[in-house]
Amino acid sequence: MKLNFTKILIALFALIIFMPTTFAKEIKKIYYTNNNGIEMTQKEYEFLNELFNESYIENMTQEKFENLAKGLVDYELDEEKVQYIKTSTFRDPNGETFSYDTIISKEEYDNFVKPQTRTTCTGTDLIACWETNAKKLTMEIMNLTFTNNVKVLDILTKIHWKTIPATKSYDLLGLRWDTLPSTLTYRDMIAAQEVSDGTFPVYQHFDYDTNSSNTNSATNGIGVSMNLYDNVSGSLRHHGMELVSFTKTGNGTIHAYASYQHATSSLTLAQSKSYTFSSSGLGKVQYFSNSTIKNKYDNMQGLDVQIAYFQ
Repeated sequence: MKLNFTKILIALFALIIFMPTTFAKEIKKIYYTNNNGIEMTQKEYEFLNELFNESYIENMTQEKFENLAKGLVDYELDEEKVQYIKTSTFRDPNGETFSYDTIISKEEYDNFVKPQTRTTCTGTDLIACWETNAKKLTMEIMNLTFTNNVKVLDILTKIHWKTIPATKSYDLLGLRWDTLPSTLTYRDMIAAQEVSDGTFPVYQHFDYDTNSSNTNSATNGIGVSMNLYDNVSGSLRHHGMELVSFTKTGNGTIHAYASYQHATSSLTLAQSKSYTFSSSGLGKVQYFSNSTIKNKYDNMQGLDVQIAYFQ
């Protein structure tokens, strides 16, 4: 049988011509599908798992997925800073509150056993009621690449309580930065707190974003007031996070400061938001001109990092 090389060459040439249109659209490799039918790649799922627990991801809405992770091609953790803190809070019979923070090691944090607390201060009781707790503050710097080569810088701040504190009012989680470089554009913020009431494995989840009534924002910072959930046992854990995103259009540096402040006595949402962003503030972030409101917070030391980023 005689082969017609001319026809073979024409066929191969036609295959090469039409191959780009046939295979130009890359097939999305599905790694995970949640209860709402949202299909995720492995990168999309792993990134979301940095932010939320499994029960939240499996019930995540399409809108939330699109805002956070849709089209994520790659991400990498560039830097992480962690601080472990033991907090001792005392309250006298007159209602005056005093709080002291001590930096502890990871080993001390991991082995922390909550001592007995006194939660009632009445009458002529001369011994202040008190509580000792431990928490971990983490600051993560991540570089993300989305489809169409969109480059994003994410700064993630997380707080983990060993046990849920006795006082549950408006805690603060915030990020401040020095002058924003021209090669960075503020993109979005999402914050959340997750708690469990111990009666079922699904966590209670509360979301906040740039437009939430609990959010306080300015040109040099953004923060959220998180009203700690009341109906949970003190023996259960609490997790809070704030993710601030910037779009990168070039190279540069930015100095960022993260702060978490626990309210040691009750206050209103309006009071908790009555701060500006300043290096003189709590954790070098939240500045209260009203000392009475300022003293309702534990003044925990914050974290800061000088970030060099590349487009």
